[in-house]
Amino acid sequence: MRSLWKGPFSDARFDHQLSTATKTTSKKPMLLPSRNSTILAAFLNKKVAIPRGQGQGKFTVKAFMLGHKFGEFVHTKLMGRAIHERKKKKK
Repeated sequence: MRSLWKGPFSDARFDHQLSTATKTTSKKPMLLPSRNSTILAAFLNKKVAIPRGQGQGKFTVKAFMLGHKFGEFVHTKLMGRAIHERKKKKK
């Protein structure tokens, strides 16, 4: 748990990416390498891509996500059912 007087953790690289994202209106998501950063109000309605081991998890930041960490919304493991369905398709 982070103490309140320190404030929420946000990676310093995000400031540059936010300033460039507001200037351009590209549909490509911002690649944010830090899963443990807190989602701030500046990221609201922005498309982000978070690393998850293999590839990236892409999502749009919504209002209910504020105050949580980016890593909470990216699943790193496949569901068991998806693995079994893949095996059936190979046969």
